[in-house]
Amino acid sequence: MMNPLPDEKRPHMFNHMKIPNYAFFNDRYRDFVRGSQWNKTPGYAFGDGKSLYDLHQLLLGSCIDYFKFNQPTQSINYVECHDNYTMYDYGRYSLEREQFDSFEACKLAIQIILVSQGIPFIHAGQEFFRTKMGIENSYNANDSINRIDYERRDKHINVIESIKDLISIRKSYDVFRLSTKDEILNRIHNLDGITGNNITGILLEDKDFNLIVVIKNNKSLNIINLDNTKMIYDGSRKCDINNDRFVLSEPGIYIFRKEKNHGIRW
Repeated sequence: MMNPLPDEKRPHMFNHMKIPNYAFFNDRYRDFVRGSQWNKTPGYAFGDGKSLYDLHQLLLGSCIDYFKFNQPTQSINYVECHDNYTMYDYGRYSLEREQFDSFEACKLAIQIILVSQGIPFIHAGQEFFRTKMGIENSYNANDSINRIDYERRDKHINVIESIKDLISIRKSYDVFRLSTKDEILNRIHNLDGITGNNITGILLEDKDFNLIVVIKNNKSLNIINLDNTKMIYDGSRKCDINNDRFVLSEPGIYIFRKEKNHGIRW
């Protein structure tokens, strides 16, 4: 915001190199995944065919190439906060999407946040499609708008359980929580073999196993062949499925675990 300090002395994200121990709300992350409310553009979570190169950079903590934080720990990854639209309201009221499409986009956005390097930020109620009834800035609205709606929470408890599963996976594997750029460059690799307009994948390397994360934002049918691989998250819940061939039809995050004594076949 405007203040008496010259721009080069203000603690905003473009001066991140001057304050390396501080993190910043990553607006580029928000606008790519959700979309920019200023020009009403849909983001990747709404099924838009965005640049998958940019998506990779966000997944890697926004610290490589032109996104350029010093380290992933400076990036607070988010799509909604206390001000502006909630993610659900952005879809329903700004983009005028159907309710189901907004639900799907909200679920995918949180999933992307939880598999990205950096600091995940989930706004209270975001996990059950919080709405402020289309009010973009509710600082002076009454409690009927700003309250946490626990009936809405109960209605969408299955989505909450899905997110809890993904949080537990993030906490179980430290490769989702790398703290330096060098670690990311050494341990995370793009999987160009499955990258298309709306689907992409990354490989996260650990000592004894690899994790494969596949991200898709539409309902096209995608077949992935992986020898001796276990699916541990199926787009909605934790699972334990051993197979060589996986058919992905719904938008979401899919996570696979492959022991290192087996090769990868695309």
